[in-house]
Amino acid sequence: MKVKWMFVGLISIFLIVSISLLVKRMPESSLAPCYTPSPSLVMRDELISVERAQEGIPFEIIEPEYLPADFTFLGAHVSKDKITLIYEDSNGRRITLSEWHNDEQEHHPYPGETVVTVNGIKGWFSIPGPYSLRWDCDNVAISLIADLSGGKEAVMVEMIKIAESMQC
Repeated sequence: MKVKWMFVGLISIFLIVSISLLVKRMPESSLAPCYTPSPSLVMRDELISVERAQEGIPFEIIEPEYLPADFTFLGAHVSKDKITLIYEDSNGRRITLSEWHNDEQEHHPYPGETVVTVNGIKGWFSIPGPYSLRWDCDNVAISLIADLSGGKEAVMVEMIKIAESMQC
């Protein structure tokens, strides 16, 4: 009988230690999702200036007048009739702004997208993964994807601030 209780005690200790180690490794739910684009998606040597990119784009490229502290322009990438502006901070976090001519196609929201307003225009904010914001600026569709700190509400406010600094 003593051997049986000693065995039950050892199993209990093992389970307690295992669970406590597992809980310590779980991420906090209040942390923002961390998104680091794969370097293979857009290589630094493929990036060009906005001026050079404008030569191959049939619409006026819209740049943000506001960015969060420490973010600087890394470069632009052109693919067909789409431009992607890439900004990066000293920690390697990125903000990407993609713009393309909108052929009057209405955006069909994905499940989980929240309707927001950007300069009086309907937009859509979504998570998980990187935070994203999608809206139209005259005849240009814009997608903002950002790896920012803070919870969902703080990041949404910051992303709308970036979007509203882009003059149509």
